Amino acid sequence: MAWTAPRTWVVNEAVPAATMNTHVRDNLLELGTRRGVKLTRAAAQSIANNSATNISWTAEVADTDGFIAVTATTITIPAGLAGIYGISLSVTWASAPGTSAWMGIAANGVNYRLPAGVDLSPGMSITVDLPATTGTIICSVYQNSGGAINITAAMTAYRLGL
Repeated sequence: MAWTAPRTWVVNEAVPAATMNTHVRDNLLELGTRRGVKLTRAAAQSIANNSATNISWTAEVADTDGFIAVTATTITIPAGLAGIYGISLSVTWASAPGTSAWMGIAANGVNYRLPAGVDLSPGMSITVDLPATTGTIICSVYQNSGGAINITAAMTAYRLGL
């Protein structure tokens, strides 16, 4: 079910049940339906030294509408699900990631990063407006520890509103 633009009613109009169901009931149900994706990277992913690397997701904890096919790196907003999304990313580093490490979320090509010098352990969250079918989310990390480091990760992206 998708959002339907509400109808403009006319004074003294006889409104059949099917019209009320489409414009009132179905829209209320859509507003109350949680849409989004929750992914994990439980198997270690090696992050090369001095190289930004996209996180390859290995498991879908939840995926309401086919946002991604694991083991892909790109989440795509499905048709009919444009809106404001809350996106959270957490990364667990197997060892210290160096002095210029960062984690980031690219939402529709715009990069949001938790930069070097900031404690990366709690993760990060952003809220962005994304279009359907062309809206994308890619999570990535960078480290400069002097050698490769393994990571595991988790992310969620849920639609908060239209």
